[in-house]
Amino acid sequence: MHLEANRITRVNCSFNRLLNLRKLYLNNNHISSISHAAFSHLKKLQFLHLNKNNLSSLPKRLLAELPKLKYVFLSHNPWNCDCKMLWFPTWIATYEGAVEGMQCAFTVLHNQTLLDVFTHGELISCSVPPGLASADRCEETDVNTAGMPHAISDKLLWITLAWCAWHLAEILDKSFSGHGSDVSAFFL
Repeated sequence: MHLEANRITRVNCSFNRLLNLRKLYLNNNHISSISHAAFSHLKKLQFLHLNKNNLSSLPKRLLAELPKLKYVFLSHNPWNCDCKMLWFPTWIATYEGAVEGMQCAFTVLHNQTLLDVFTHGELISCSVPPGLASADRCEETDVNTAGMPHAISDKLLWITLAWCAWHLAEILDKSFSGHGSDVSAFFL
């Protein structure tokens, strides 16, 4: 199914009735969130194109529920290499297909993959602030989110960015302690 370049911003459970879907092209959209159950009924899905969107993280169970998945395209998204994605290295270790492009979005971590970040221990302590937790459910009824005000998603984006900057400052403070520089002042 080719849905690329359609200005899609969210993916809910709209695909649940497409049980024989094998290829899904959602690239070149504006997708910033995907429900954890968005693809749960797509047991025959083999190719998933999510590249060139606004994704910063993926729900933990999203890819694990796709037994036939062979190729996942994830490049050109502003990936947050943070605690929300701790599940990814474990999943990739058991995944037998190919994953393309998972570069970190932050300048300090730029050109590192999620696997680099977690392997080298850049994330010292992983606790997501309670205000950032979100309900990620798919109801049986179709929910139209098209009329949702952009201020809500923008506010959440700024909260997330502020938290990530704070967390990154903590990491840098620990890395540069004893070098005589106050890196955290840069983020304030």
